[in-house]
Amino acid sequence: MTKYDTSDAPPAPGRKGAPMESYDDEISLLPLIRTLWGYRRFIGAALGAIVILYLMAAVTAYLRQPAERHASLEFRLDFDGADRGEYPNGLKFSRSEIISSPVVSQVYEVNDLRRYGTYEQFKSSVFIIESSQDLELLSREYQAKLADTRLSAVDRSRLEAEFRQKTEALRESQYTLNFMSSSSGANIPGPLMNKILNDILAIWAEDTANRKGALNYQVRVYTPNLLTREVEEADDDIVRIDILRGKTIRVLENLDELLKLPGASVIRVGDAKMSLPEVRANLEDIARFRLEPLASFVQTAGLARDSRDATRYLENRLFQVKLERQEAAGLIAMLQGSLRGYMTERGAAQPGAREDAAGAASPLPGTSAVIPQFGESFLDRLLAMSSQNNDLQYRQNLTDRIIAAGERSNSLAREESYYESVIAAVRRLPSGGVPRTSGGSLDQTVQVQFTQIHDAVNEALEQANAVYAQLSTQNLNPRTNLYTISSPFRVTTVRALTTRTLAFYGVLVVALALVAVPLGCVVHHYVRTDLLAEVPPSHARAPSPEQSHDHGSGVR
Repeated sequence: MTKYDTSDAPPAPGRKGAPMESYDDEISLLPLIRTLWGYRRFIGAALGAIVILYLMAAVTAYLRQPAERHASLEFRLDFDGADRGEYPNGLKFSRSEIISSPVVSQVYEVNDLRRYGTYEQFKSSVFIIESSQDLELLSREYQAKLADTRLSAVDRSRLEAEFRQKTEALRESQYTLNFMSSSSGANIPGPLMNKILNDILAIWAEDTANRKGALNYQVRVYTPNLLTREVEEADDDIVRIDILRGKTIRVLENLDELLKLPGASVIRVGDAKMSLPEVRANLEDIARFRLEPLASFVQTAGLARDSRDATRYLENRLFQVKLERQEAAGLIAMLQGSLRGYMTERGAAQPGAREDAAGAASPLPGTSAVIPQFGESFLDRLLAMSSQNNDLQYRQNLTDRIIAAGERSNSLAREESYYESVIAAVRRLPSGGVPRTSGGSLDQTVQVQFTQIHDAVNEALEQANAVYAQLSTQNLNPRTNLYTISSPFRVTTVRALTTRTLAFYGVLVVALALVAVPLGCVVHHYVRTDLLAEVPPSHARAPSPEQSHDHGSGVR
C-alpha cells in the first residue's frame, strides 16, 4: 500500500506530540492537501494552458468581431425659441429637421458617398440625440428617489411633477449629431466623417434661413417682381396708369402691415437712412399728386388710343369694385348679426343663473349660511368666471373684424367714386381716340412721367424689403449663426465585446479552472488508489520513476 512522506507537506494542525486519537472525531484536510500538493505541477501547467488558450481565443474574437466607428459632434442651438420647440418667427421646430431627407440627400450627393454605401444605409446611420449633463444628473437623482418602494402614490406624483418642472427649467437645446460607420462596408476616413457632420448642420442652417424663411416675420412682403411687364406693355395709357395705380395701392397696404411689426417705425436703412413711415408717405404722395393727376391729364388731353376699349376696361374695374364692396357690406352684416346673437344668448343665460344663485344663497332656518355657498350655483359662478376671459376675447375678435371690414368698405367706396369719374371723362372723348402721332410732345411727356413714377414705386419696394430684412435680422436673429459647435469632433470604435467584458470572462474562466482542475486531480487520485487496492499484491508494481516524479517527493 502506498504511503506518503510528509516531509514536504505542511505541518499537521494541533500541538506537537499530541496523540492522533484525539483527532479521530474531527474532519482533517491533511489528506486532501497532501493529494493536491502531489499534483501541484500538473495544476500549474493546466492553469497556465487554460489562461494561454483563453487569451488566444479572446484576442482572436476581439479582432475578428464586427466593429462600428461612432463619430459625434456636439452643438448648441442659438436662436430664440429653440428650447420651446419653435423658430423666432413662431414656426414649429423639431430636431428631426436637422437630419431630414432633403438635408441628408444633399450631403450624400455633395460628398459623393455612394462609393461607401447606398443612400438608405447612410440615412439610417445618422441620428441626433439631446445631450445635457445637468439633465442627466437630474434624471439620475430622481430615478434614485422614485426607486424607493416606501413612496406613497401622492409622494410619487409630487416627485414626478417636480421632476418635470426642473426638466423644463434646465432645457438648454444641447444636442449631439452622430454617425455610425460599420466595418462591414467601405471604411470612411475620419476627416470625411467630420466633414459630413459639419455639412449636415451647415446645409440645415442654410435651408432654414433662406428657403424656409424661419428667421423672417410671417407677413406679406412684395418685391420689385410685383411690377410685371404688363404695366409697361399695356396698349393704352389709361390702362397702364390704372394698373400701376392699383399696384401702388397694394404696396401701401403692404407697408401698413409692416408698420405693425415691433420696431418698424424707427428703423432706418440705406444711405439716405429712410424709415418705413417716410417710404409710405413718399409713395402715398406719388399716388396722390403724380399718378392720379397724370391719369386726369391723359383723359382731358384725349391721349387714349381707343376710348371704347378704355371705357370697357374701366367699366369692368368698376363692376369688380362694386362686387368687392357688396362682399364687405355682407361680411359686416354677418359679423354684426353674429355678435348680436351671441350677446343675446349670453344675456338670456345670465338672468337665470342669477336667479339660481339667489335662490341657493338663501339658507333654511337653523342652517349655516356657509354651506349653501358650495352648491351648484357656486360652481356655476366659478365656471362663468373662468369663461369670462374667453368671452371677452371672442367679442373683441368679432369687433376687430367688423372694423376691418368697415375700413375695407370705405376704401372701396372711394375707388368706386374714382372709377365713375374716370369713366365719365373717357366717355367724353372721341370714339376713335387720338392718333399717337398727333399727341406729339404731350405723349412723350406722359411717357417720361410714367417712367419716373414706375421707378419711384420700384425704389419704394426695395426700401421696404431692406427694412423688412434688417428688422427680421435684429428682432429674430441677432446672432450670426443658428448653432454653435460646443465640443470637438470625436471618433470612437464600438465593438460588441469590449476589453472589460473579455477581462471579466477571463477572471470567470480562471476561477472555474481553479475549482475544476484541482477537483479533477482529486478524483483522479482516489480512482487510481481504488484501482491499485483491488489489484493482488503479486500483480502490484512499484511506481515508475516518472510516476514518482509526477506525484512529488512525498510518494514512495
